[in-house]
Amino acid sequence: MRCAWLLALRLALASALTSAPSLKDTRRFYDVVGRALDLLAPFEDGARRRALELGDVARARRVVELGCGTGRTAAELLRNGGAVDAYTGVDASTTMAALARDRLAPFPRASVERRDFLDGPLPAADAVVAFYVLDLLSAEDADAALGAARAALAPSGGRFVAASIAFADGAPASRAVMRTWAAVSARAPALLGGCRPVPLIERFRSDAGWTVVAAEATSVLGYASEVVVATPA
Repeated sequence: MRCAWLLALRLALASALTSAPSLKDTRRFYDVVGRALDLLAPFEDGARRRALELGDVARARRVVELGCGTGRTAAELLRNGGAVDAYTGVDASTTMAALARDRLAPFPRASVERRDFLDGPLPAADAVVAFYVLDLLSAEDADAALGAARAALAPSGGRFVAASIAFADGAPASRAVMRTWAAVSARAPALLGGCRPVPLIERFRSDAGWTVVAAEATSVLGYASEVVVATPA
């Protein structure tokens, strides 16, 4: 089963990490994973593209991405035209930032910052996107990331666009895959770089600081994701 292979791959890539995950551990995890992160693309691209569509990100003039990874999102966004004048990707991993810079070299509108997005304010933005990032963070760090995003967003029309892995969507295959993932992440979170299913939609709907304008759940071969578009309340 491809999802079982995917889980085994992530476990193998992170085998050197045995302590409880911190931001430092997460950064080390992605420094090790490197370009292999793109192997997840078939499972995550559908939710990512749907989030971009729901958030109308192509019409945003200034876009900031938290945890830009290898630059897949930015390259697709900039390649397809649209209104984006300035894209800034932020990633704490040295490896990921370097890969993103290489991928985005043909796009002068793009820049990549190698830093923790909790260190200092983010650039002003019409859209802040975060794909498969909030599911890596502790509740405290996720709150801080959302606070930074809210501060960066334009007061009128600014939106936060996110996707994360989620709990089972009801289908038997999804329940099996995501329960296994959740069990591993609970017992040895560093093995998955801290990545675990999170109730993304519920998180935003219960936060008085945000207004949810769109939310969907998706699944690819049992790999469940949730998509949210929200504006500062």
